[in-house]
Formats: sequence, C-alpha cells, structure tokens
Amino acid sequence: MIVIRLAQPTDAPTLLPIAQASILEGTQGIYTLAQRQAWAARLDTVAHWERVIQTQQVWVATWNATAVGFIAWVPPSYVDYLYVHPEAFRRGVARALYQTLLQAAHAQGAPRLYAKVSHVARPFFERMGWQVDRVQSVDLDGVVLTNQVMSIRLV
Repeated sequence: MIVIRLAQPTDAPTLLPIAQASILEGTQGIYTLAQRQAWAARLDTVAHWERVIQTQQVWVATWNATAVGFIAWVPPSYVDYLYVHPEAFRRGVARALYQTLLQAAHAQGAPRLYAKVSHVARPFFERMGWQVDRVQSVDLDGVVLTNQVMSIRLV
C-alpha cells in the first residue's frame, strides 16, 4: 500500500538514492550514460535535498514503510522534482504523489502548474493531461540533454 506523507528534514538522505537510481537506472535507453551521470551529479548531495525540503513542499511516497518516491513543489506553480525508484515503477507511486500535489495546488488556487520533464516522465505527464510547451536543450557542464517544459491549466 502506498502512503504519502510530508517530507521531514531527516528525509534528505533518503531522497538522494531515490533520485540517483531514478536517473541512473530509470532512464537507461533514453539518455546516454554521460547524460545520466551529468544529470545525477547535479543532485548528488544530502545538502541539496536538505535545501529542497526546507524551501519547497515535498511529499514522500512509502511502500511497506520504505520510501520509494517523492515530489517537490514550489508554490504556486512549479513542480521541481518527481522521482520514483525504478523498483517501484508502474505501481501507482507517481500518480499518488501527483494527486497529492494537485490537491494542494487546487487548495491554494494555483491557476496552472509547469515542470521541466524528462523524456521518461513525459508520457506520465501527458496521461495526467499536461501539454508540451516547448522542447529545450540543457547544458550540464558540457553534456547536452533535452527535456520538455510542460504545463497544465487548473482553472
């Protein structure tokens, strides 16, 4: 059973391996090893995740009391992170996290949401009703990868 809860400062060391596995393992075949390593390197410290928890609204998904995913939101409109451990892919974790964020966005009267979405996450966001606003190239210390800026209107 999936349980969603607000992240606590003590969750930072738990978020790190979820993000790393999601990027390094979950995007194989879509992004090259160099792209995955450059992306993961940007998010590879506990201090980074401590800052995210302190400055954003973050929810953690647990499955059998083990953290398996998380979503981070910068109100009123920016979905900054949505990562699910590959071992929990296709179990409804991303949907449960997204639904929790969506409820909070509606409660705060957010008119729209937007996110920078990987090629792996794009189909999920499209199923949730999001649209691609533009495709962009991102330079990560000389390694270029592409993603999509996507959005959804809420009102």
